[in-house]
Amino acid sequence: MYEHILKQVEQMGDEVIAFLVRLIRLESITGNEGPIQKEIARTLEEMGLNVDLWEPNAEELKRHPICSQVESNFENRPVVVGIWAGNGSGRSLLLNGHVDVVKPGPGWSKDPFGGEIINNKVYGRGASDMKGGLAAMIMALKVLKSLNLRPTGRILLETVVDEENGINGSLAGLLRGHTADACINCEASDLDIQRAHSGIIEFFLHVYGQPTPISRKDNAVSPIDKGYRLVQAMMDLESILRVTHNHPLFPPGSMNIYVTSFHSGIQTTVLPDEAVIGGMVRMLPGMKAEETRQLVEQYVARVAAQDPFMRQRPPKFRWKGLYAESMEVSEDNPLVVCLKESFSRVTGWAPRMSGHEGACDPWVINNYGNIPTVIFGPGKITQMHAVDEYVEIKDVITATKTLALAIYKWSFNNGGTLD
Repeated sequence: MYEHILKQVEQMGDEVIAFLVRLIRLESITGNEGPIQKEIARTLEEMGLNVDLWEPNAEELKRHPICSQVESNFENRPVVVGIWAGNGSGRSLLLNGHVDVVKPGPGWSKDPFGGEIINNKVYGRGASDMKGGLAAMIMALKVLKSLNLRPTGRILLETVVDEENGINGSLAGLLRGHTADACINCEASDLDIQRAHSGIIEFFLHVYGQPTPISRKDNAVSPIDKGYRLVQAMMDLESILRVTHNHPLFPPGSMNIYVTSFHSGIQTTVLPDEAVIGGMVRMLPGMKAEETRQLVEQYVARVAAQDPFMRQRPPKFRWKGLYAESMEVSEDNPLVVCLKESFSRVTGWAPRMSGHEGACDPWVINNYGNIPTVIFGPGKITQMHAVDEYVEIKDVITATKTLALAIYKWSFNNGGTLD
């Protein structure tokens, strides 16, 4: 059967890429996901799936303990789930991906929402993150539908909103009751099979000073000077953690402390009394958020205690904003094995195994939905949020083939061979 599936993907290759171009041309910056979700819902209905389309309840999400910040309501920002019912005898599968993209920003040489095809690459905001993955997973199902196959296990295809702000869309899907035995998230993985991803916690460090009249500057205590010392301390801590905290799926030096903002003062003629340093701490799989917070706070406190003023008026951390846990499934997980065999059938070689160097939706599905989740999709992580973002056409086709075989093996053939 696998040869029939691969041949069908080849025959539908132009349709796969045309669908990707259509998705890129539907501008879907976070907050404006309505048009693309309606297009996807229409596509899934035409494929014969039962479609559940709903606008998440912001108040319900806010009450959940892991909810990310909810910056607006979800009016005209629905989550879409297409359901292909099985006969109840097989394993169910959830395919998950987000439709929202970040703003293009300056410096583009191509139309960010043009979907131009140049040298076998499709350009546009979201090409890698993650409309290439969306196209691959939707068209993989369409391929199987075109072969008049009937799954033994239920298949759910879920496209969510608000991922660039956190995990609210995927959390809404879980609260709606859309669960399965396993999940493939089709974020850009450079066609690696990624059974883990790192987490992130955002911080704001408040550093205090003692202002004086501008004419008596030498008597003042500058929070900028004190803050600079603490920025250096966090960079020293990062160097330590890169030695003490590693993970086999991630390259050396993956443990990062990011300082991304430093604000102080109200105007140039007034000495400041406070500085606020903003940033993020990455967590590799196995690291817990509370332990990571304590580790960072205690190190900074020890450095601050060496300064007489900061010893009397210590800096204070405020952990607020982006929050995502790390996640990991075992190498012998049946879904990992299924994807490895499917990829090898398509390409003729063993897949690379790696960890996803960034936080994304799988942690909420895996950790809180109790659904083993693996990341696999076209696109390079170096292209995510990049100027002149692109995805290679051959990678989209390879991903579509791999996903089609994996879905067949998992939910049609109950894990049997692909012969």
